[in-house]
Amino acid sequence: MRILPAIILLASAALPALAQSNIGLTQYPAPKCAVPPPVDPALKPAPPPDNATEAQAGIYNSRVRAYNTAMRAHNDGVKAYADCVQGYIAAGKADIGRIQAALDAAVAAANSQ
Repeated sequence: MRILPAIILLASAALPALAQSNIGLTQYPAPKCAVPPPVDPALKPAPPPDNATEAQAGIYNSRVRAYNTAMRAHNDGVKAYADCVQGYIAAGKADIGRIQAALDAAVAAANSQ
């Protein structure tokens, strides 16, 4: 019956870590990071015709500004997504460390019996 105390020790060591953990009750959860939507390809302006009028150039420049704004927003979303994934990875590595420490303690406790 040395296994039961080891299991109890393992469970009690793991419970405090669950508050700062990715570990779910049934399986390890997927990241909750929002993938940014792609920029609508229709926003990319076509180049103005050769010898464009001032009005055509103004329209083109306005479309370029709108496209650049959409791309900046998308790039900000990609950065936020990457930061979120890095946080998920760090939390997962911390979970692995806590689990390994609890397992090592349980093995040491079982071996000392």
